[in-house]
Parts: sequence; structure tokens; C-alpha cells
Amino acid sequence: MSFSKLGDVRVKYAEDVAAQNFILNRCFPDKYDQDAAREYSDWDENVQVRPQTINSVEAAIVVMRHLFTFVGPAWRDGSDGNPLEAMIWADLADDENVKEQTMARYAIIKKFYEEDPDNTLDFFSLTECEAMWDSVWKRRPFLFWHPLVLQNVKENKWEVVEYKVPRKLARVSRFQYRGDGTLSDFISKGLGQFWNEESQAKYYWQIDNPVIIRVYYDHKPAYGPPKGFDELNRLSINPKRLKKVGEDKMAYYREETQRMEYQLVAVVRLAGEDDGDRIRLYGDDGKSITLPSSLGRRFGGTEWRLGEVDAKYMLYYALSRPGQATGVVPREVEPVIPGARATLYRMLNAVDPERYPDEVIASEDESS
Repeated sequence: MSFSKLGDVRVKYAEDVAAQNFILNRCFPDKYDQDAAREYSDWDENVQVRPQTINSVEAAIVVMRHLFTFVGPAWRDGSDGNPLEAMIWADLADDENVKEQTMARYAIIKKFYEEDPDNTLDFFSLTECEAMWDSVWKRRPFLFWHPLVLQNVKENKWEVVEYKVPRKLARVSRFQYRGDGTLSDFISKGLGQFWNEESQAKYYWQIDNPVIIRVYYDHKPAYGPPKGFDELNRLSINPKRLKKVGEDKMAYYREETQRMEYQLVAVVRLAGEDDGDRIRLYGDDGKSITLPSSLGRRFGGTEWRLGEVDAKYMLYYALSRPGQATGVVPREVEPVIPGARATLYRMLNAVDPERYPDEVIASEDESS
């Protein structure tokens, strides 16, 4: 079934990246409607759709839409066939596609259910799977490792020895961090020159200028207390670059003069026994982005923190723009002003009572 009614912000706002980013970042999926899901042409009563599953799917959609706001338009184009694609690029500012939003989310759940009926669908299984490695994560802005692997054949002389397949590069571009040292040093250690005993040769691994770095943080007590927001909100990577010298195109030397700076732009506390997936988004300035309270209660929230004991996280970092101010001390969670959003909704209710009815205002009052 085609989800053309969802629209595509890349098409609708082809010449306006700012408009694309606004909708990707500030417009969210409408409430899932089970009755609308039953109208899906390939609906299957055997597919179990639990509230927590819906929350995880929507959390993944919101995070992926947010990450693409940091990616230039040249790397947004085209269909890569990823299972979240229709909802990543959907025009969620359009009130006419609410039913299609539900059907698209149901289609995502059904696809994963058919591939593995016993799988408990959550944020991690949705975003870190072969279907995503073969689509979203293989796009160049998300690849950490350069596909060229170099072998040292003599002093300052390096030759290409291997190309890695995109899926493997996409998969290993996700780092698994257990708290050993700083995250910046942990990532930087993987770059540069390494000796291989089996082949008795030196090899060089290079960074590929990724726009987004993703990290699975599963802290181990052996490395001390868990790292918190203040320790993890920025990365400073030593790229250990190789630069061409002389006329020989494959001659390189090592350079360590300029580090690559990254800002934490999304945190996901992965689902555990007592709670589902929880997300938190940040701008490239490090300031937290407030989700609508209806979403916040389901898969956002202000009560949890990065660095809780026994919790596991996905961390996403965006490359800082040249000249972007650094040194700003961001807050993990912005303070909530009681009644502020409800007051705003009362103003909007006076203009558009159908979209902002009294019950929405009452809900905001209760959450303040």
C-alpha cells in the first residue's frame, strides 16, 4: 500500500531546508488509532500491537526525523527503503493524513512481526537491524569509518588494501561504550595506525567525517560510577588524519592538529523491565527540545537522567558547525513552568478550537 497521502517534506519544501527542518523537528505523529489500522489493506489480526510497541515506534520516528535535520539536503534525497521511511519524511503538519499515519505505523510493526514473531519490538531492535544498516545507516553522513583501509608498505607510503562492504561499515559505525575512560578518548583510540600480528603489517583506519555519531552506552561497574550528562554532552575526536604529500597520491603523513567537535543531540534510555523507551532531544546548541506533554508522558519525560545505574542508552552526536560557539553549559532538562503550555493552548483555542479543544487544555493543566 502506498502512503502517498503522508506527503514528503523533501518534495513539498524542496527549496526550503529550514521549512523541512521545522516540520521534522517540531511536528509529531498523531495519536495511534486502532480502528484506522484495521482499514490497512494488509491488516492481520494476529499482529499484536501493544501500547509500549507503539511508543517505541513513535520514539524511533521522532529521533530519526530529528537526526536528519543535521544532514544536508544532498544526503536526504532518494528512497533507501528503510522500514521507517514513510514516517521519517511525512508532512506531519498536515491534518489530512492522520489516518495514514496510523496505517504507516501499523505497517512498520507488521513488517518486523513477520520477520520475527517472537521479537519484542523496541527502539533498539527498530533502529539497529539489518534493514536499517542497509538503508539509513549506510548513508555517508552516518558512516564513521572511511571505506579505504590502508597498509604501510614503507616509510610514509600507504596503499589501499581493502574496501569494506557498506553494511559492515554501517554496523560498526555504532560504538559500544562501557565507561572505560572518556568517550572522546574511547572513540579516538580506534583511529590511526595498528599492527596486525597475523599479516605482520601496519594498517591505518580513517574517519569518514560523519555528521552523526551513534553510541550504545552500557555502563559496567568496573569503570566506576556511570557517566552522566555533564561528562557525555560533548565529544572531541582526534581524527588522526592522513594527508597526501608529494606527487605520489598514495603517500600520507599523520596529522593531529585539529579535533572534530560533536554535540549530544539525542538520548534514548532504552526499554527495561519497569519502563519503555524514553527519549530526549537537543539542538545543535545543546539546549533541550520540549516534546508535547502527551508524547512526553508516553516516551519522553523529565524525571529520568542519563547515567542511571543499570540503565542502557543510545547516544547520538552531531558534528558542530565551523565557528559554532562552544563552552555553553547546557542543562540536561529545562525547567517546566507550571501552566505555561496550557496558557499557550488557551490562546490557540481562541483561534482554532477544533485543533486545540478544551480537553487538550485540561490535559495540559493536569500535566503542569
